[in-house]
Amino acid sequence: MRPIHYAAEKGHSEVFRVLLDKTDQAEFENFYWNCLDLAINENQVEVAYAIFQTQNSEKWKIMLRSRSKHDDSDSKCVDTPMRKLIRKMPDVAKMVFDKCTQITRDKHFAVEFNYEFLDDTYYLGGWKETTHKKRGKVAKNVHDDLQKNKDEEKNQKTSKDTPYTKNAKVIKKNHPLMIIVKSKQTQLLDHPLVTALLRRKWIWKGLISTIVNFLLYLAFLVLLTGFAIDLRAPYQFNSSPSYTDVNWPVFGNEKIPKFAKIAQPGILITAVVVILIEFIELKEMFSGKVWLYLKEIENIVQWITCITAFIFAWNINGSDNGVGYMTPFQWICGTISVFFAWTNMLFIIQKFDWIGIYVVMLKRIIKMFTKFFLVFSLLIVAFAITFHCLFQNQQHFSTFWISLMKTTSMMIGGPDFVTIFLDETAHYDIISYVFFYGFMLLMAIVVINLLVGLAVSNIQEFQKKADHAKKRMQVKFTLELEGIATRRIKWLKKFTSKFKCLKKLMSKLQRKPEKTETFCPKKQDWLSRKYAESWKLSERHITAAMNTEKDDTSKVVVRIDTKMKALETKLETHMKHVDDQLGAILKMKKDDSSLVVARSDTKMKALETKLETRMKHVDDQLEAILDIIGSKSEEN
Repeated sequence: MRPIHYAAEKGHSEVFRVLLDKTDQAEFENFYWNCLDLAINENQVEVAYAIFQTQNSEKWKIMLRSRSKHDDSDSKCVDTPMRKLIRKMPDVAKMVFDKCTQITRDKHFAVEFNYEFLDDTYYLGGWKETTHKKRGKVAKNVHDDLQKNKDEEKNQKTSKDTPYTKNAKVIKKNHPLMIIVKSKQTQLLDHPLVTALLRRKWIWKGLISTIVNFLLYLAFLVLLTGFAIDLRAPYQFNSSPSYTDVNWPVFGNEKIPKFAKIAQPGILITAVVVILIEFIELKEMFSGKVWLYLKEIENIVQWITCITAFIFAWNINGSDNGVGYMTPFQWICGTISVFFAWTNMLFIIQKFDWIGIYVVMLKRIIKMFTKFFLVFSLLIVAFAITFHCLFQNQQHFSTFWISLMKTTSMMIGGPDFVTIFLDETAHYDIISYVFFYGFMLLMAIVVINLLVGLAVSNIQEFQKKADHAKKRMQVKFTLELEGIATRRIKWLKKFTSKFKCLKKLMSKLQRKPEKTETFCPKKQDWLSRKYAESWKLSERHITAAMNTEKDDTSKVVVRIDTKMKALETKLETHMKHVDDQLGAILKMKKDDSSLVVARSDTKMKALETKLETRMKHVDDQLEAILDIIGSKSEEN
């Protein structure tokens, strides 16, 4: 271990800056320890900032180009400094994203995005394996380990265009984008670098499969809707037999319409195709885990739609005279399938950029309404029972269930005063007027206006959360497709090789992505600019995102906040250590021996002294932070 590693581990940021400037770039490539890993694991925020504030960009790039074993039990998952920064130091990770986003304004506004450290699936295997462990925990023979790393690098050079693993589950779980989503780092999710990478992945992989799925489902929806509209309900036929007899011979002059006759086999075929696609999705994207698959509400809706549509289109009664008679059970299934088919279209179009955000907003508003409904539904039941007791002589309130429906409709459409009190006889006048007036004030005015107020006041918050939810959905979907394409499934490869267009599509999905991408909005056509604006990648959006912390005061505040979090983490660790020591002392005190008691008292005093020293250190750090804030405010 070199002095620079000790400085990084112990948090001596000023010493580290000097050593970082004095250390040659070539020496970093031969280090067995990674300074950045040591700083992250010990929560040394100032050291992490110092690494990325150096003028030599190759030094911090070399530190980021390293990999180590993940702390998780899954040995296939590897860890990198970028992944650790996202989890533990998101503010430092944002600084890295800023350095990977280079803006030029020579003739036109242009941005160069460097995706090497954010999308490292094809580059991670060629990076050097280092360690973040302290001295004494590493292997005894460092030279053997270094030689092992060199041998691994030689083997990896032959397969530099392949991903570091063929396990689709590991690629999805261990990708930096997925770590951003799971860590709920919305600040990083909104960064132009993340947005640009997600847009590129979505155009290459997600958009194509979404359009194909949309067109297939649109054909199914048109056939099902036309089939249901053209047919007549069972109760409209010229007889009244028992509806339980599905083999009832149909008679009459009615004939099945031409469109329904054509749509019937089309519904059966498309329903079977969609079911097969769902089986493939269950196997490939969810690894055959049914409980994970059923956690997605759209999958449940998809299955209900396909099964009920298949029953609806299948000729159960066996009649061949072409009158198009459906049994009541089939007709009910058809009604359910049409409703869920149009509802499922919402889940499909939510993946598109321009309209998807509004679908996500609708889902969030429905969730909020469902929570609120649990509260005011008690009031609806209370008024429904009350009106049933007072107006049993009226048909609208003759039973509890009718009264419940009438009360709910009165809340939406307004209380029906004329019908209840003038057209019908109302007994118990005083108490009836009191409850009816209370219903008008509470349910028709207060509750409705409260719902409108909640929706309007939170609309901006809903829109922001919906945008994040849409991005999280697109991250998961594109990484799932990327994992499937990376695996190069044998049966899929054999199937696509028979068709030129599918073969070209699979080769595009399996192509190694470029490290960098240059984005110039003014050189794009009108449609491309509008599409970029929907992703918030216009000149205005990128400039605003990159200048959020332009002034020095805001940068200092962010760094102070990060340092405070690191101090809190350290203090919690030391407090836990003290608690463990106290527990051991109390266990020792159970012995009656006076010698043990004296030793435990001495140890207790030593721990108290150590804790007081640590608390004093934290107080000194807080005073230094307050002095920095005061000096910055005086300068401003």
